[in-house]
Amino acid sequence: MDNIKNIVTGGIITLFIGGTAFTFSQQDVVDNFAADTGMTQQQAEQYVNSVTDDELVPFDELGAGYIEESKDTLSVVAEIDCDLYEYEWESLSLTCVIGKTQLQRLAAAERNLGQSYIRLNADSAGETDMQNTISAIDQLSSTYNLPIASALFGEASISEMIMTNSYNKSMLTAALESN
Repeated sequence: MDNIKNIVTGGIITLFIGGTAFTFSQQDVVDNFAADTGMTQQQAEQYVNSVTDDELVPFDELGAGYIEESKDTLSVVAEIDCDLYEYEWESLSLTCVIGKTQLQRLAAAERNLGQSYIRLNADSAGETDMQNTISAIDQLSSTYNLPIASALFGEASISEMIMTNSYNKSMLTAALESN
């Protein structure tokens, strides 16, 4: 990935955002990941080491993916008819109307994060954009705790989505702390 591609030399990573190169160690990413996820240092190191270059994509591509997911989520919302149907995910605490509202919140968080990632790819991107992206990551990850997310995605998928978000957040945090 052009701007997040790890240029690793002896455990040193260089991340390009805007016109700035941020240099930090892979251990910084591991430390941030462990702190964010509650994993042990060893577990965090295993996870960070398991991320391959093929899994890393440019910020603009990552952002476009989240914006597309947002559109897909809104399409699902548009198809939900609370008057005519009862959905298998509905319960006493998760009514159809609440589920639709939660899905709209999820879509907004996906779109917001997508736009934040795209901004990181701009030549003018800087530390404020990085901080805004970290906040958008946290916002999206918090929506995965909504009952509708558990009902639709399942715990294993949610866990992996949160881990991916945490990895990206850990990279951005390490870059910010490197200055």
